[in-house]
Order: sequence, then C-alpha cells, then structure tokens
Amino acid sequence: MIKVLDLSAFQELFEDEADFQEEILTLFLEETPKKLERMQQAYASGDMHTVSQIAHSLKSPFSTLGGTAMMEMVTKLEHNSDLEPAMLRQVLDELTNSLSQGYKEVRVALQQLSA
Repeated sequence: MIKVLDLSAFQELFEDEADFQEEILTLFLEETPKKLERMQQAYASGDMHTVSQIAHSLKSPFSTLGGTAMMEMVTKLEHNSDLEPAMLRQVLDELTNSLSQGYKEVRVALQQLSA
C-alpha cells in the first residue's frame, strides 16, 4: 500500500526528542478524527464556512507529518466555494480514505518509538 504520510522529515527534525514525537503523533491520532467528523457534519448540514475553517486547521498537522496529498485535499476543501457539491463530496471521501491509511502509519511510528 502506498504511504500517505512521509514521516521521515518529522522524525529527522526531532530525532533526539522521542517524547515530543510521541506527543505530536498521539495528538494527531486523537484530534484529527474529531475534526474530520465535525467537517463531515458541517458538510451534511451545508455549513461550508465551517468545512473551510476545519480544513484550514488540518493543514499544519498534515504539513508537519509529510501528508502532501492530504494538504492538497484540505486546501481544496478550505477554498470550497470553487468546488461543485459532488467534487466536494469526492474530496472529503478521498481525505477520509487517506486518513485511514495515515492513522495506521502513525500507529506504526508510535510503536517504533516505544520499542
């Protein structure tokens, strides 16, 4: 399976700070699903402003963890007024699928930190 995150730069930058890496990765696993759920709810209720705000808030974590493709997705969602509703739904679905893989990758990285 293709990796959706490139954690190498993050791991190299904080190579001697395993506790910090663990904190950031754990926070990603705890907070990102909540944000995605809120974004899905906002989309379902037609609140595109909230979709945009949440998408913007996800840019930093994806950038930090090397999620280039996910950065592109949330940038599209952030500027959602340019998207047709069907395209917006497609981008949300792609983000959801990518995050599923991303969570697995982060869990592996956390296990490696604990080893």
